[in-house]
Amino acid sequence: MDWPNAAAADEAFSQDFKMTASAMPDEKKGELLSGIDAVASEKKSSPQTSDLGMPAFEQQVSTFMAQFRSGPDPAVATILAETERHAEDNNLAGYRATLEQRDRDSQRNHEYRLEQLKHSAHEKKVVLYGSVAALVIGGILSVTGRSQFGNPIMTAALTLLITLISGKLKIGE
Repeated sequence: MDWPNAAAADEAFSQDFKMTASAMPDEKKGELLSGIDAVASEKKSSPQTSDLGMPAFEQQVSTFMAQFRSGPDPAVATILAETERHAEDNNLAGYRATLEQRDRDSQRNHEYRLEQLKHSAHEKKVVLYGSVAALVIGGILSVTGRSQFGNPIMTAALTLLITLISGKLKIGE
């Protein structure tokens, strides 16, 4: 593709970048202007198409983009890094809060199970003492001549004791 007014386009391009460079810091301005002047002097001595087969204007744009698109400047990189660090800190804080909540839930569950165990043990003690008392009362009634009352009480109390000791009696569960 042949550009009909390539020399005018190159000149306009150079002027535009020189105006942009006037707003830049001095060290960047020097680099930019020397690069543009070097490219412009090469263009005046070379034909309108480059070695790559591109028009001179397109080659100048690609050269400029390759030189000045090497990544964000340090201030932008610092801001990006701080933003990423802030996001990671928030994720870490959220994960810590989740772990703390799990620990609190686990502790509360543990305390609840301990209370259940204490109540169950207390209920089993009451049943044990009651069945021993019923066994003694049934024995006294059987010995005193009232075996029609004492024998069934002793049988029930003994069955209750054996069931309690074997672990088959489920109280408070």
